[in-house]
Amino acid sequence: MSGLLIFILIGNELPSLALYPNPMQDRFSLKIPQESTQVAITVYNSLRQELPIVQQQDGTLITVALNAPPGMYLVHVTLDGTTSIHKVIRQ
Repeated sequence: MSGLLIFILIGNELPSLALYPNPMQDRFSLKIPQESTQVAITVYNSLRQELPIVQQQDGTLITVALNAPPGMYLVHVTLDGTTSIHKVIRQ
């Protein structure tokens, strides 16, 4: 399973959500179970500061660009009112 992220769920579980690759370079993708207009993605650094992102959705695939230094980041994903938190590493 090369390139597939094994993520840690801290909040409520969102079934069938895939976040990859991990570690990443400057962008990662989210594969959501169904197309939804109520998707919110927020990325925080280790100081809990929200970082600016650029996201593009194409059906059930969301690509997120993150311009930040290498390190660990928390990705908060809210899909139809349910939120989960995922850890991603930027190389």
